[in-house]
Amino acid sequence: MTTAQKILAAFSASTLLLVAVGGFAYWSAGRIEARLDEVQEVTVPSLNALAACDEGQMGAISSLQSALFRREYPNVRRDAVKQMRAKLAQVDENVKILEGKPHKPEVKEALDTWHRSYAPWAKAAVAAGEAIDARLVLGENKDDPAVVAAEERAWSIYASSRTTFTEAEDALENAKKAVIAEADEADKVGNAEARKSMGLILGAVALGALALIALGVFFARSIGAMLAALVTEAGRLRDAIVAGQLEERAHAEGLAPELKPVLAGVDEILEAYHH
Repeated sequence: MTTAQKILAAFSASTLLLVAVGGFAYWSAGRIEARLDEVQEVTVPSLNALAACDEGQMGAISSLQSALFRREYPNVRRDAVKQMRAKLAQVDENVKILEGKPHKPEVKEALDTWHRSYAPWAKAAVAAGEAIDARLVLGENKDDPAVVAAEERAWSIYASSRTTFTEAEDALENAKKAVIAEADEADKVGNAEARKSMGLILGAVALGALALIALGVFFARSIGAMLAALVTEAGRLRDAIVAGQLEERAHAEGLAPELKPVLAGVDEILEAYHH
């Protein structure tokens, strides 16, 4: 192999090594990105959706309580019923978001437990709202038996659903804790993955640097040995000429191919002087 070929091989090996290190770094970064995507696509939306469900659930019962207040103005009670329905719709919308996200079995079970408690209460809240609407249609004669009966029906529906609401409230808290625990675990795994990837990247870079240094040392010694052999052979021929041994010839064995013409030229000079 010529010196030029050795240098080219060294540069090619260095380039391949750098590409390998870069590819490994890209692969490691992809693993970190996958964890970040999980947090961005699953954990954060789930926490936001649960917060919206909590706000909607509490807002719905608060609005229903306002609508049930008999001394309130009719238009205020109607608005409260509308607000309750809007809050229930908010919960339903965010439940769909939660259902569309992949969760661990324990988180999914916590969410299902909450929804099993919430759904009957939401149904009772809608029925109570309808009862209030029906009562408001009857007018403002509070002594009217139909009005009294409508008020009692609305209150009865609300009162019978209080236990269910308390269960839903507790279940929602448990669901939030489960999602937060899932988020904490994902955060820990992501950080561990990042530390591991960074360690692997630094290790690959260090190995790559050592390999490049080894290549440099190897080729430096190779070229140095080749030049030393040329100097040694040239010195031997010089000594032979000084001693008058013009029949002596160069020994080009072991030299790089591109250096052999140098000694061949010396041999031609010696041959000319010999004749």
